[in-house]
Amino acid sequence: MTDTVFDQDASFWWDQDGPFKMLHRMNPMRIALISKNIDCLGKKVLDIGCGGGLLAESLTELGADVTAIDSSQASIDVAQAHAKLSRKSINYIKSDFLQFAKTSIAKDLQFDVITAMEMIEHIDNPKRYLEGMSHMLKPGGFLVLSTLNRTWLSFLGGIIAAEYLLGWVQKGTHQYSRFIKPSELMNMAYDCNLGLKKLQGLTWEFGNKRFVFSQDVSINYFVILQKRILS
Repeated sequence: MTDTVFDQDASFWWDQDGPFKMLHRMNPMRIALISKNIDCLGKKVLDIGCGGGLLAESLTELGADVTAIDSSQASIDVAQAHAKLSRKSINYIKSDFLQFAKTSIAKDLQFDVITAMEMIEHIDNPKRYLEGMSHMLKPGGFLVLSTLNRTWLSFLGGIIAAEYLLGWVQKGTHQYSRFIKPSELMNMAYDCNLGLKKLQGLTWEFGNKRFVFSQDVSINYFVILQKRILS
């Protein structure tokens, strides 16, 4: 999804029935996964592609010290305004990820946890992003990603159904060629000094209209990666 789309819809970030309604439904699953596997209390956490701050605010409720970045100024403005209303202290920064990574690495700024949800399938060179994230992680730190597998089911569910039949997201949001198989992601992660801690499928239950964790990674999936500690 382009910054232009985010800018156009930014005022609806906190509308649970608006254009980001599926992210509202997904956010509790993100937090459940993180809280079950990672102790965020007092930890420095970076949320990449934070949008209006849905995940960033939830991370502060886990006791994290959160920095959140997004390349959309309109989304950052909404996130800052909502955090102020919610009385949450979050360091929001309008920045392109690669520029932020370059600056952070130069300053030797590192984080205990980095999150990048529904982001990596929108970029041209995911390995370059993984390298930057790895450099910004402390040894033993965690990287949490969510993305879409590249299967015929994800094409039908993530594009045909979500964009064209159900209208969950805007048409053209996803490009199937950028979807990433878990095996491909693991290979890139290994080259970036990141090891797999958790692979978790996420399934939409149409009858209950909710996301649930599953062993099925054919459409949506999470990975938790841990930066290896080199001796």
